[in-house]
Amino acid sequence: MDFAAKIKACLTRHGMVKKGQAVCVAFSGGPDSTALLHVLHKLSGSMGFTVKACHYDHAFRGNSYEDAAFAKQTAESLGIEFRTKRNPNGKPASGAQETGRKLRYAFFESLLAEGFADVVATGHTSDDNVETAIMWMLRGAGPSALSGVPPVRGKFIRPLIEIEKKDLLEWLSENKFEYVKDPTNDTDNYRPLKRPPPAPRRCWEDRQNLWRFTEALLTRWRRIYCAEP
Repeated sequence: MDFAAKIKACLTRHGMVKKGQAVCVAFSGGPDSTALLHVLHKLSGSMGFTVKACHYDHAFRGNSYEDAAFAKQTAESLGIEFRTKRNPNGKPASGAQETGRKLRYAFFESLLAEGFADVVATGHTSDDNVETAIMWMLRGAGPSALSGVPPVRGKFIRPLIEIEKKDLLEWLSENKFEYVKDPTNDTDNYRPLKRPPPAPRRCWEDRQNLWRFTEALLTRWRRIYCAEP
């Protein structure tokens, strides 16, 4: 099954969008949201929904306006209606990640409230899902952590939630789709799951095994408790 077919299957399986609805892609310009924008644009005609896009400029970096410009240009090149908003207060002294999330989702909620879109699509992948589950387990959340990131939460949908990041990057490369890279994603300050201290480094280097194990737990949890096939 090719990349677009996997997304279509996910959209259908979880009832993410109905015919005639407008889907607004939360478009940061990074690889995940870029793949999401392009694949939904590709599927919109056959599935009968409209694609729109929005970008929230957190203004946490001096050149963040470049990401906003890229997002606008990309959306316009596809003929997609686009909205953007910039944070007027800049980066907070602490808690940048949580502050950014609150500001971003407040923007999304405002677009939903005014009727710009029926649902907002975010670029969470299966890697994000597993990482979130691991993070909550490390915090002692117990079995509830295995619920991971839900495919649908109210008017927010995650069409990439069953896609691995490596497959997404390969699809972007094959189609020569450009995207921007946020340098803050390479630092522990902005990552929910930080690299552990030197002692368990060997375990971290075998991350793929940990990822597969947790993903298997997530799958089993959903089959037992969520009646998924």
